[in-house]
Amino acid sequence: MKTKILGVLVLMLAVWSCATTRFMKEPSEKTKTLLIGQIELRASGEGRPGAAVSVDGHHLRGIEIELQDLKTGKKLTIRSKNKGFFYIVNPPARLELIQIKYEARQGGSWASCWKTFGRGGRNKIQIIEGKVNNIGWIQWLRDGKSRIYKCTMAVNHGSVKSKFRETFPKSGWNNYEWKTVTYIYH
Repeated sequence: MKTKILGVLVLMLAVWSCATTRFMKEPSEKTKTLLIGQIELRASGEGRPGAAVSVDGHHLRGIEIELQDLKTGKKLTIRSKNKGFFYIVNPPARLELIQIKYEARQGGSWASCWKTFGRGGRNKIQIIEGKVNNIGWIQWLRDGKSRIYKCTMAVNHGSVKSKFRETFPKSGWNNYEWKTVTYIYH
């Protein structure tokens, strides 16, 4: 009986440790390029009085980042995950940031906020193949009462890299060269 319990605990520990390091596909011959960043939304004064749902608060997960492949025109939508990380493994060579969006749902009610970026501006991303392409930290602030709507991008590339290494120390992406994407302030 003790042997079975010990075996189950060892199996659970092995599964748990894989789950914590398997955030994304690891690098291989087929997956050798990564686009990564972090995003946060701090919103206040966005809700309607008496509304069941509001986007007010500090959010790291579930923020949608919409990009467009500049070669094919195809739109790609990714969502932020653990600690605000978002990523694309083997991204297209040239992308443009189109929009960021957050939506809160509860039952049949919902609320959302978004920021759309002008096309043809400084929102283009050139991917360097075989590297980790680091967008940096995107800080999105919204204050409906003061009418402050601000999005600061690529402010701290070093924090993304160090937070990734701290969170995913066994990831093979840590062995790759990290390149800073210096493309936007909008």
